Amino acid sequence: MSRILVIISMLISTLTFAQTGPGGVGSSLDNRLWLKSDVGTSTTVDDDLLIQWDDQSGNNRHATIPVGINQPKYKSGIINGKPIVRFDGTNDFMNLDAGIEGD
Repeated sequence: MSRILVIISMLISTLTFAQTGPGGVGSSLDNRLWLKSDVGTSTTVDDDLLIQWDDQSGNNRHATIPVGINQPKYKSGIINGKPIVRFDGTNDFMNLDAGIEGD
């Protein structure tokens, strides 16, 4: 009987302190920004340019870039069959919604 109580108390404490953030990591308070290449991109077409990448942390701090030469590309099936967002390493960038730097 005491073993059952120990197991139940362990399960309750585990559930009480469970992570609620994306992927079960942290929470929207801990994770200020969470960008996933397989969710929230403005395109899912291979080699298309991104104009928005939605924040999955719950804080709505999306990454955006106006149409132009500095947009990264969406690439499908690159790592373990999952997509990536490819920056060219020279002039591609995205702007983050205000608030992330000073929080």
